[in-house]
Amino acid sequence: MAEEKEKVLNLPMRQKYALEILRGEKVREYRPFTDHWAKIIGKFDDPKDKNIMTDVKQFDRVHFYPYNNKWFLDCKVKAIIWHVIDDEFFERFKGEYDGKKGDVVFIIRLDGVIATNLKA
Repeated sequence: MAEEKEKVLNLPMRQKYALEILRGEKVREYRPFTDHWAKIIGKFDDPKDKNIMTDVKQFDRVHFYPYNNKWFLDCKVKAIIWHVIDDEFFERFKGEYDGKKGDVVFIIRLDGVIATNLKA
């Protein structure tokens, strides 16, 4: 039986935030619910309307990198959800994401570093 290929989510990131993940200070990454990120992270398999996101794709790991590819940071993915920003979001995730009330955001919960060439 063939081994199932690992599903990787590739995300650009600033080194400052990658180092926070490496030190254990950052455990979630956010992406705005835009057409761009929805196509990458979301499933659109409604037979009646292909423009409706029906679910979030499942990923095994996330590969963070800068645009110049000088470093990388790979992490396990615990879960990915989408959430409408509301007062509860601001209370729970104090300052982690600079969105405004009513915006929709993807929340990527990280579950440990797998590999990196960064030094903490």
